Amino acid sequence: MKRFLNLLIYAACFSGLIMQVSNLVATYLERRTQVSQTEVPKRDLQFPAVTICVDFWTSKAKLCEIHRNNCSKRSMSIMTVMYLQNINAELRNVSAFDPEDLFSCRLKGTGSCGIDVNCADAIRMTSFRRPLQMCYTLDLTRKPQYACDEPWSLEVSLGTAVKPRDTIIFMRSQSVPVILVEAGIAPLLEIPSVSLRPGYSHEVAIRQQKIKRLPAPFESDCVEYEPMGYQADMNGRHSMESCVQQCLYQQEFALCGCITYTHEFVGSIGLPVCLNATRGFEYCKQLIIGGPGYRACYAKCRVPCREIRYDVKLARIAPIPDIEAAEKETNFRVKFRFSTFNVEVLEVSPLINFQTLMAYMGATFGVWIGLSLIDILSWLARRGLPIPFSISLIKGGIFIPDEQHPILPKAAP
Repeated sequence: MKRFLNLLIYAACFSGLIMQVSNLVATYLERRTQVSQTEVPKRDLQFPAVTICVDFWTSKAKLCEIHRNNCSKRSMSIMTVMYLQNINAELRNVSAFDPEDLFSCRLKGTGSCGIDVNCADAIRMTSFRRPLQMCYTLDLTRKPQYACDEPWSLEVSLGTAVKPRDTIIFMRSQSVPVILVEAGIAPLLEIPSVSLRPGYSHEVAIRQQKIKRLPAPFESDCVEYEPMGYQADMNGRHSMESCVQQCLYQQEFALCGCITYTHEFVGSIGLPVCLNATRGFEYCKQLIIGGPGYRACYAKCRVPCREIRYDVKLARIAPIPDIEAAEKETNFRVKFRFSTFNVEVLEVSPLINFQTLMAYMGATFGVWIGLSLIDILSWLARRGLPIPFSISLIKGGIFIPDEQHPILPKAAP
């Protein structure tokens, strides 16, 4: 009877051991992750690239130079909005205001930066946002002279310098979308960071957030975009969104020999646009959607392993004083500054790494059978069984036994 009870206890202990070890190994093989949040002062802080999309981007003088006989708003609205300006990317590029003619820009910095300059030369035209807005991006990294060791002290003031009589507004959206992304990244976000009101002055407070993810086989399954380098067709390094757009237009071009006009960066891609009115202007895009190529693009372009985001708050808004009513729709002012020099870091790490797994398993062996994992490995090694690895009590990691680091001490000669 006593022997039976001993066997029963042994069986229960081994069953519990096997069940708990199996659960630990299964959790480890699932590659589950956890997120830790910390705040680090000043580390990796960088001023964002600021993209502003406006309705009043068409220069009347440039457009009339192209269409000398039909350059009034009334005569051109249907032709230009419904066809030329919406579909013809080349016409948009040549009829749009140059950045320095459209914007005023002032960059100020205190401390070691000690800067107070006109920064309009760091603005360029980058993309087209539907339904009819041209987007311009201020990226200070494009100008080495604006480099600053204390970016938290920088302050950028942007405004519009165009007069209503100098532009043609074909469609009014009553808002000015602003997109903030990491400097050097393709300025593409579906949802704007903040929207400005024409005729008003704004102050925007910025807080930087840095995200670190893990690649496959971990569940975050991220992609390293930085090694891909600068993408001229996307006007910057890849983000997940620009990677998807590039992949989709490449699929369209391979299938149809042309690309759909609705791509934001169609003006810088340089490929022919699909203009088959019989089949529809978006026929090639419809052929791609739902197919294997479409799914392959989203499988290829996943979240980035390293990402910088900006938490944006509208700190102040007030009407611009001493401005005529007719000029309100083509005027706005906005000031960008950091609200804090702390960077919020969100880091994805394994829920259980290999060292933790070995520690848990060692504790589990000790609880259920009264032996540690080291005792078991040592016992097996003494009996001549090959042990491919051991747990280092000194380093807390894994090492492969060799002549200098044997799994058991050598016998004295």
